[in-house]
Amino acid sequence: MPDSENADDNAARIATAWHTLTEWLAEHAPRSYAQLLPPATDDEIREAETVLAERAWHPDGGEPLTFPEDLRTLWRLCGGFSVLLHPRRAGGQLRGERAVRVGVGG
Repeated sequence: MPDSENADDNAARIATAWHTLTEWLAEHAPRSYAQLLPPATDDEIREAETVLAERAWHPDGGEPLTFPEDLRTLWRLCGGFSVLLHPRRAGGQLRGERAVRVGVGG
């Protein structure tokens, strides 16, 4: 089987599994479902690769970082999730709630 057909099969399996998961979340865990971010664009994924490469992978240059195609496929379905952090005490001060986005899109 050529690589492109294998990649297409993998992408189809990932999409099927993702849609099954999100349908379950929508029905059984709507608050978690609501935290999912929209799909990431290819430009957003490339930007994430660039930022990670600059900060962690090769901070002094070197080979570019490319995420595995299966991860890119998943991010094209969902760019990540948003989390609401609840107040916590830090140094005796109560910090307020804040939302944190984890992912590449949205």
